[in-house]
Amino acid sequence: MKILRADLPSAFWAAAVFFAAVWILDPIRDFPLQDDWAYFLSVKHLVDDASLRVLDYTSASLIFQSLWGAMFSMVLGLSHSTLRLSTLFLAFLAMFLMGEFFPDEPRKIHPILSPPFLLTANPLFFLLSFTFLTDVPHLALTLAALALGRRAEKTDRPVWWAACSAAASLAYLVRQIGVLIPVGLALHLLLRGKLTPKRGVLLLALPAATLAVHQYWFHFIHGSTLTFEIYRQATSAGLAEPLKLAWNLYFRSGAGVLYCALFSVPQLLALNADGFRAPSRGAALGAAGLLAPLLLGSEPLFNMGIIYPGGLGSPDISAMSAKAGGVLAAAWFRPALVAAAAAAIFGWLGRWPELKAAWKDEGVAVMRLPCLLQFAAMLPGAIYTDRYMLPIVPLAVVWGCQALRHSRAGGSASSLAALLAGAAMFAWSLAGTWDYLKWNDAKWAAGRAAVRLGIPAERIFNGLDWCGFHVYEANMRRLKAAKPLERIGYWEWLTSQRFDYAVSFSDSRTAGPEVLGVSYWTHLSRAPGRISVKRLAPGAVLP
Repeated sequence: MKILRADLPSAFWAAAVFFAAVWILDPIRDFPLQDDWAYFLSVKHLVDDASLRVLDYTSASLIFQSLWGAMFSMVLGLSHSTLRLSTLFLAFLAMFLMGEFFPDEPRKIHPILSPPFLLTANPLFFLLSFTFLTDVPHLALTLAALALGRRAEKTDRPVWWAACSAAASLAYLVRQIGVLIPVGLALHLLLRGKLTPKRGVLLLALPAATLAVHQYWFHFIHGSTLTFEIYRQATSAGLAEPLKLAWNLYFRSGAGVLYCALFSVPQLLALNADGFRAPSRGAALGAAGLLAPLLLGSEPLFNMGIIYPGGLGSPDISAMSAKAGGVLAAAWFRPALVAAAAAAIFGWLGRWPELKAAWKDEGVAVMRLPCLLQFAAMLPGAIYTDRYMLPIVPLAVVWGCQALRHSRAGGSASSLAALLAGAAMFAWSLAGTWDYLKWNDAKWAAGRAAVRLGIPAERIFNGLDWCGFHVYEANMRRLKAAKPLERIGYWEWLTSQRFDYAVSFSDSRTAGPEVLGVSYWTHLSRAPGRISVKRLAPGAVLP
């Protein structure tokens, strides 16, 4: 069926929807989320005493991220809300940059099925836009580098090659994998017979110099961090275990394919508006053979960090099972996601001719190697979470958009089911992020109320963000004064801390008398949520 399309370009339409969501969610909330506290403290040092300092908890390069946060803080004042707004600014930039990978002819794709909207509606991108984590800033700079690289390839003007190189260098100064952006672009040009010495120098010289200067500063002036060294050593040890490495590469890459397939369901439904096409028997059997161990493995899919049973975000306090989660916490929800993702893979295999044609399109071609190289670089790492899949999400949605253009209807027809699927994905992201902000707000309110009663903040176990913000720097100074860095355990700063109280969701199974409680409203449940501060029994194990 035909659906009326908006007159505004898709990026503006998606930005308007996202702006409305930001207004509803209210990002002005002065508390960190997940690892925000560590990056906040780096910005604080930069603002307070002009020292560029990366905490031992951090393994990312973080240089540009700190400068970006400090710039916003100089105007709006340093706060967690300010840093959250700085990320939202880059999220809007990423959204508009997605429009640069559209075809040049008049666009026929419905805005809900366009790359800007499907990036916005993606639960990983949406939730991370409300944090000060490195994922969205790095993605925005990646897209900037790729958009500038595409323009440079078209015009062959040195200024665009230099701008592309500069954006890639800034991406590296957020996360080290950014150095693979110009490498991927250079390989892209090489495969197309367009890599000349001049283009190679313009593209690679500045990132190479940035890499060299940063590595010298980090290792010989600033000093390596505890997390970086532990991550490097653990990754090297993992690389020396072939079976473990093979499983990690298989599971993580397979999970990336399933995630991208799930997030492209709206485009797949639109593509099949003229009738479902089954894949060939060989393709179906091959896919089933590859998927079976992945789906039956011990590591559950869609329970890897941002997406977890119970909602979106990072479950980091006790009795999370008592949190109201509504549909997102239903027993059937995660299996339904896995089933939908697996079905989508078979659906896309049935549309192999459109996928094959779209893979060669200019917008997809420029993204392929830079995105895939960054994703591949994270696969063997000692730590892995679903947010590490974000670098391939733009490639997946642009590829799906271009495949839709190659369909018989040329992408001009969209089924109602496709539009409802796109709206449902956005609703999932909105509901999960809203819930995440609400209960974290209550968690911090409970901790602050306990402090007002005279309980020291450092004696309250209130999730990693609270503990890191209040005790990390002091405990690390004490540990580093007592022994060399290589003898300090990753969690020793936390396990060496004495806690007398713990914050948790209210649950009769949680031991200890309640000191105080904070109720909050969640749209995922008819009953209000409640978070408690409870006294720990002597010798109690941390939640």
